[in-house]
Amino acid sequence: MRVSKKWLKKYVDFRIGDDLLAERLTMAGLEVESVTSQAANLKGIIVGEVRSVGIHPNADRLSLCSVFDGSGEVQVVCGAPNVESGQKVAFAAVGTTVPRSQHDPDGVPMQIGRVKIRGVESSGMICSGFELGLSDDREGILVLDSSARPGTPLSRHLHLDDTAFDIGVTANRPDLLSHIGVAREISALTRSPLKIPPVHLRTTRRGSLPLKVQVQDGRNCRRYSARVVRDITVGPSPGWLQALLTAAGVRPINNVVDVTNYVLMEIGQPLHAFDYDKLSGHQIIVRGGDDTSRFVTLDGKERIVDSSTLLICDGEGPVALAGVMGGENSEISGSTKTVVLESAYFDPVSIRRTAKRLGLSTEASQRFERGTDPNITLWALNRAADLLSQNAGGTVQDTLVDVYPRVIRELRIDFNAENSNKLLGIKLSNQTISGLLKRIGIECVGRPTRQGKIRFRVPTWRPDISREVDLIEEVARLYGYDKIEADTKIHLTLDVSPSRRSIEDDLGDYLSSAGYQEIITNSMLSARESANSTGESVRILNPISREMETLRSDLLHSMLTVIQHNINNGISSSRFYEFGKTYRMDPNGDPEKLGSFHEEEKLLIAIFGLQEPVFWGNRTEQSTIFTLKGECNALIRKISLDNPRYIPYSTPTALSERSIFIEISGERVGMIGTVSGDLLKIFDLESDIHFLELSMTRLTNFPKEKIQFREYPRYPVVTRDLAVVVDESVSIGDLGESIRQAAGEMLGEMAVFDIYRGNQLEPGKKSVAFSLEFIPREKTLGQEEIQAIMSRIMQRVSTTFNAVLRQ
Repeated sequence: MRVSKKWLKKYVDFRIGDDLLAERLTMAGLEVESVTSQAANLKGIIVGEVRSVGIHPNADRLSLCSVFDGSGEVQVVCGAPNVESGQKVAFAAVGTTVPRSQHDPDGVPMQIGRVKIRGVESSGMICSGFELGLSDDREGILVLDSSARPGTPLSRHLHLDDTAFDIGVTANRPDLLSHIGVAREISALTRSPLKIPPVHLRTTRRGSLPLKVQVQDGRNCRRYSARVVRDITVGPSPGWLQALLTAAGVRPINNVVDVTNYVLMEIGQPLHAFDYDKLSGHQIIVRGGDDTSRFVTLDGKERIVDSSTLLICDGEGPVALAGVMGGENSEISGSTKTVVLESAYFDPVSIRRTAKRLGLSTEASQRFERGTDPNITLWALNRAADLLSQNAGGTVQDTLVDVYPRVIRELRIDFNAENSNKLLGIKLSNQTISGLLKRIGIECVGRPTRQGKIRFRVPTWRPDISREVDLIEEVARLYGYDKIEADTKIHLTLDVSPSRRSIEDDLGDYLSSAGYQEIITNSMLSARESANSTGESVRILNPISREMETLRSDLLHSMLTVIQHNINNGISSSRFYEFGKTYRMDPNGDPEKLGSFHEEEKLLIAIFGLQEPVFWGNRTEQSTIFTLKGECNALIRKISLDNPRYIPYSTPTALSERSIFIEISGERVGMIGTVSGDLLKIFDLESDIHFLELSMTRLTNFPKEKIQFREYPRYPVVTRDLAVVVDESVSIGDLGESIRQAAGEMLGEMAVFDIYRGNQLEPGKKSVAFSLEFIPREKTLGQEEIQAIMSRIMQRVSTTFNAVLRQ
């Protein structure tokens, strides 16, 4: 929101500097993003009077002018075709910097010096509107009105000596999208009274014209007010009005449109003016649209409306998109003599839906969709009618239409000072709190109760305040955040059981320390990408683009987009991980029921390229699916869960060529896989990419094992190798689990160090070699004890898998 300092001073008399005002507003929650002085660019530019114009002796297209600058005459060479004697012009004396150079393609500033042009000295320059940054006219000089006084600063004559404050207004503060709203805050900060301008509206019954208003959609149009102003003359607005609008970033158009924009920027209530003679039947109907309606808005574009669009119609059809933009068929033109002024309150959700669907954001829609004040429509309407009668010669009819069946009343909130002081860490009395809130229009109703509660009446221009805590925030803001001292004591309640967030932190720390890079991707995909995903995707009813039509059912597609970007930029090896949510819908579910949709938190890890960075002395190898199997073991141990069980799955899935499912306590918690070739082709990738997916939702539901520490072994550790021959179909994981069960608690680390298939074995057989580590607890193990354990192991694997000892 851009506000004008001159405009603000119409409502509150503050006497602090621009920088201090910006600082105090920012500290109060109104972030001032920039402060711009209009006069800064026009510094040194004054009003000059052309006393005489002669022909340049050495150039036919140049004129030799004598310019009076308020104290004397100077000679200036001018090339503009429209320069004439007696004109009041914008004059830049020697030493002045002109905002834009007409001869530079980038329009950089230019300093004026005393120069010779075709042999004749020129002391200064008569400026064009382009050179001053006031218009795009490069052809001729800027000619001022005859009332301009030579020597007067141009910024003062053009009312461009204002300062503009750009304020970043949050979505929950629609009251700040107006000068009176900002002035109210300045009044509270400076303790200067707020002055709302009075409306002295004169109306007449003579020659009254009929106007009928019918509100058919009362849910989306809670209030509709209208007035007729006749006998107007459309033309330029007076200079003061144009100057204020320009300072606020609004382009002046004509006196009718400018008045509606003025009231919009003044009080925050959007208005619209219709040409009365263009309204069929001289009536207004507020209703919903239909799916076949087409409508041309003021910007000349055809809009397709649907049943969710709120329309302003006449006897024949739509004349405006309610709260967004008017139509060409009822716009104000130079021949307009009678106007209908509209001031209404529209449902914020309805306007937001229409503006977003049509991709049409206007000053009006930005305010309506945040929530305007329903109880200022009449004030704004009368204010605009009053200004029209003053600046367009209009006559205001006494007939007033105000459809307001269910009045929106001010909210009342009970407030406890003890709660406020406890939350903020300060001690303020009821009287002090009431005084702070009264500055912004929130007044105390009645007396405090025995329990110390106060009841406050919240005006309807503050839709963001609905609870006691909202009032507490206002107290802190008005009291001053900088006055609230920080408490050196911190009171924490520690959760005994680890939360999901802490588990994600632990796993994230481990992965980052292991060389993985965390990424964060969008949870929305295009319909084309979702077609290659697993499960039934969830479609978005109102997607903002084709690339965001569905919610993702897996994290892999988003990850592959990142990998593709890295490979295309020369990164041939890398490791990524992401925590994110996936969404799916039951194939036979009802899209209208929430229970048909499922949301799950997952962890995805992906690797591609070399396992380790290339350096002198190491043997570089490509990443494999077994690299991620080892990472999975480490991650599950990190969160103190049982050893996982890995189940190979030979049939390809939509995501992977080969997969290994992961189970803990009989429940599937994830999978390890290699990205399928079809999916690689979609992303134009050639190298193998391996991934590990874990369900954080399921992992966090498992009871965690209590971590126990064992004493460091006092006796020598014994290692043995065991090689057995089994059928090719035997799972190495099942074989290892059987060995561990047979060996008992004395078995420590166990690892597979060789798998052999070849001529020395029968077809359909494989040899698997294990390295076993035995840790004695009570005494040194003898040869007989070790042999007994090994025999027990061989007996178990022989019985279970028909395994034989490889010789």
